[in-house]
Amino acid sequence: MSIDDMRAALGVSAEIDDVQVVILYGQRQRAAASIAASAAAVVRDPFARAMGVLFQAAGTVAAEYDDGESDEPLSIRVIRQQGDVEMQLNDGSTVLGGKEMVQIQRSDVDAPRKGDFLTIGDEEFRIMGKPRIDSRGLTWSCELAPV
Repeated sequence: MSIDDMRAALGVSAEIDDVQVVILYGQRQRAAASIAASAAAVVRDPFARAMGVLFQAAGTVAAEYDDGESDEPLSIRVIRQQGDVEMQLNDGSTVLGGKEMVQIQRSDVDAPRKGDFLTIGDEEFRIMGKPRIDSRGLTWSCELAPV
């Protein structure tokens, strides 16, 4: 594939350096291959198919996932949750507090990272801590903090 073909596929002008075009094109191809592999796994795995249905059902919300590296945020659906956190006060009493959590399908986001952004409606969040994958490798649990 020529540099001009890569520029056309990426939608970038000739002002962008050839080396940058090759790097961007390579990143895009690797991302596409990763998504294709995840999608192929979903087709073969009945649990993955069921999870795909669940993420389109009532109780899920539209979100925009931004890893800070891609040109455009990724439109996904998430399951929003409130996790309970037990906190000990100075007087010895215990209170329950909430922390914002979301479930993200691995087929949508292969590997979310601490520091990535998620926008739900007009609320913006940053992923806190290391996201945890479920035992089947289908969904990520991510703790969020408002930005």
